[in-house]
Amino acid sequence: MAVFNITPNILNHAREYDPYARGTISSALAQIEDWLEENVGEYCGPGNDGINNNVIAIGSGWEIFSLYNGKPKRPEYEDAEVTWHVDIDDEQKALLFVLKWTK
Repeated sequence: MAVFNITPNILNHAREYDPYARGTISSALAQIEDWLEENVGEYCGPGNDGINNNVIAIGSGWEIFSLYNGKPKRPEYEDAEVTWHVDIDDEQKALLFVLKWTK
């Protein structure tokens, strides 16, 4: 099980966008989800853990989730630093992810 911080991928993608186009963060996540589905395992659906709702997408052998100030639960009355992460179960596929998505 390997967990990778994909926040730079999402935020750097948003900086290279057309200011009149919408959904750049979603498209960055969509690109990563598509790659995970093609190379790691089939997409199972959006995450919904009921309490925290920080799981964005779940696939066979992978998961994309967000953290707020390093915790799964979003704070109610304060600002939070949001980070996005990918959890991959298979070590070899995790290595492929690192080679493709990290700098």
